[in-house]
Amino acid sequence: MRYLVFAGYEHYPRGGAGDIASFSNSLKDAHEQFKELSENEEENDWVHVLDTDTMKCVYTYYVGRDK
Repeated sequence: MRYLVFAGYEHYPRGGAGDIASFSNSLKDAHEQFKELSENEEENDWVHVLDTDTMKCVYTYYVGRDK
């Protein structure tokens, strides 16, 4: 899978693979999952989408900050 979507609570860090919420080969699908996870502030304090080809975060979200 090319895109890994990580999400979690700031006060319950698990780290690494434990924070993978979904994965996809499609940037569009990964972005849709990112939007869904980041819009639910009661469920997630942060959301990241990692492009495994470039090893860069293509989307990041933190509660209280701009997307």
